Amino acid sequence: MNGTIPSPKDGIVKRNTCVNARSGTDFAGTCCSITIPIDVRNCGDFVIYNLRNTPGCPMSYCVESPPLLPSAPRLIGPEIIGNRFRFACTILFPVGASDVAFDITWSFDGQPINGVPVTSITGDVRVSYLDQEHWRGNVGKTLRCHVRAFYTSMSSVKGRFSESDGYWGGIMVSPNTISVSESGDEQPVNVTCTLPVLCHHKRECAIHLTMDVQQGSWEDIVASRDCRLKLNRDDWNPVKRSAMAVTSIMATRDFVDDGDQQLLLNFNPDFSAASDIWQGYSFPGAKVITLDGITSRCYAFSDPHIRGLERIGVYHLYEEGDYIFLRNKRRAFEIHIRSWPCVGRGCICAVVIREGNDVISVDVCDNTNGITPAKLRVLSGQDVAPGTKIQRSRDGQTFMVSKGLQSFETAIKIKIF
Repeated sequence: MNGTIPSPKDGIVKRNTCVNARSGTDFAGTCCSITIPIDVRNCGDFVIYNLRNTPGCPMSYCVESPPLLPSAPRLIGPEIIGNRFRFACTILFPVGASDVAFDITWSFDGQPINGVPVTSITGDVRVSYLDQEHWRGNVGKTLRCHVRAFYTSMSSVKGRFSESDGYWGGIMVSPNTISVSESGDEQPVNVTCTLPVLCHHKRECAIHLTMDVQQGSWEDIVASRDCRLKLNRDDWNPVKRSAMAVTSIMATRDFVDDGDQQLLLNFNPDFSAASDIWQGYSFPGAKVITLDGITSRCYAFSDPHIRGLERIGVYHLYEEGDYIFLRNKRRAFEIHIRSWPCVGRGCICAVVIREGNDVISVDVCDNTNGITPAKLRVLSGQDVAPGTKIQRSRDGQTFMVSKGLQSFETAIKIKIF
């Protein structure tokens, strides 16, 4: 065809096709000794040609077509180069075809990247790179590369773009829905980053994450490991193409028949010590469902009235002194109480709990004016054993002492009146 393919807005245009006239077995030396008029229309995704009959036989129309890619391009990376990372778009096309060239473009979520023009490569080059700086403002999106081929001798005739697989770059919390039971074990929570955390500065390079609860209450769950996490370069696994920080949560056994609860667990990020590609990025947390546990409990209240684990009646103590409130005969667990004069009868003013080697007391016996706060002491030493947790409410009136093991969990709730 003598002339170029029109643009879609040009509508139907007229073009001439050129005939190579032969003289015997040799070409006559002129390309357009004969011309045949045709009509051409560009419809965007395809082009329509209205071809007339050839003036003689044997004659045929010859179409210039671009080379075909044997397969879609491969997106490789992220590859760490010094203090930066990059992605490679690899073209699976045999080398040695010197007249073949390729156009490469990049996109995030299907949209071309601003400031990244179409790159053309020729010769035996089969790869193009995208630097990490183009993730700025695009973290949390999916990256793809797009390739089309053409002959350098026919640069106006190009094939369609072939698209690579996508790579999602960002931070995710998994699982995105977590169920924890008041009578069950802790559940792991994974925070995974699919881009390396790299910096040019020499100070610490890391993303800091702080666990937070929204649309619910911290009283429903507890972080059984760290509630502050960190992601840095050393956490990167090149095989899994990710860095991971792990914590775990468990439901608080509150001894209240309040049904199942739902809350949103977030990890608030601090990107101040990381590369600026992360600035302004946020990511969703996980929905947590706390399942109300089936528990058996005993309790003592007022002056004092006591109900045992068997839930058979109420025993009225009405005496002063130190008493064994509960004792387990199969393991080292017991609770002692102290009752002192109170409005003509006895009131519990101190509780001492023994769980294994831990001995913990909560004491208000010296609170003669009703103002002095309760004293919480670890009588067995400075620190409690691993797995033992002591929580105090914000108003200082309620204490929760718990210890979770594989086969059982103990929790004691003390309310100061």
